Amino acid sequence: MKQTIAVVLFGVLMFTPMQRTAAQTSPGLSPDDQKQIDELRQGVVKAFNARDVDGMLRYTLPNVTVVWQNAEVNDGQQAVRDFYNRMIVQGVVKKVTFNPTVESRKCQENICISYGNLQDEFTLNDGAVLPLNSRFTAALIKTGGTWKLASFHASTSVFDNPVMRQAARRAGIYAGVGGLLLGFILGLLIFRRPRRA
Repeated sequence: MKQTIAVVLFGVLMFTPMQRTAAQTSPGLSPDDQKQIDELRQGVVKAFNARDVDGMLRYTLPNVTVVWQNAEVNDGQQAVRDFYNRMIVQGVVKKVTFNPTVESRKCQENICISYGNLQDEFTLNDGAVLPLNSRFTAALIKTGGTWKLASFHASTSVFDNPVMRQAARRAGIYAGVGGLLLGFILGLLIFRRPRRA
């Protein structure tokens, strides 16, 4: 019986039309809900760009799940805090900014799922600037009358991104320098051989 109820509930949730939205508006949400979601988005962006991880986490559920561009998964606020401190505060990333645009938001009762473009840019400690333009999905849940971020996933193209271009450029430089050195050494060996009379 429980399995039948679960299958029916899953079918209702999956196949009930969700409200499609353009940009950041969600018809069907109350004005208060829309205001809370907009404030949540603005608060997360502001805190992230200010490097205020605790300010960012106040908009999340305690058991938030975050999947970062490097495919690392964080379960819970402490894991997010640890990752942020390791990668951004103490790590190779000097600065990160993002200005997400929401391309779609689908809401049903107390759940909203958004996706869009992060428009993120990473500045590394070596001065390299990486405009990733990552894609994202975010799941929001209304609990206790307040909208909270339950899950966030960011990813970038594995085939076309600045990290791949930088790696290819470095590989080309190393191959070129290696080829020149090898040619120089072979030239010395060939021309230094004594000639037979």
